[in-house]
Amino acid sequence: MARSKFYYEKYSKPPLRIQYKAGYEAFYNPKQWTRTVKGGATAITTHNPCYKGSMPFKEWERGYNKAYFEQLAKVKRLERSL
Repeated sequence: MARSKFYYEKYSKPPLRIQYKAGYEAFYNPKQWTRTVKGGATAITTHNPCYKGSMPFKEWERGYNKAYFEQLAKVKRLERSL
């Protein structure tokens, strides 16, 4: 039974910790795109540079989400102290 090209593709990329770190750093990057949505709220939109559904895509997303939830916890902690 032959393996799919995606099986080999995920191992031909650089180590996944690089994508994780890139996603983590992308959250804190001041060059994120912002746009105003209904109600005057500002939405931050960031583009994942990896192919959707690939292992690097998932690792980048995991790093970005980790940074987001760390920041959220920090904000909640500061709000409680006020």
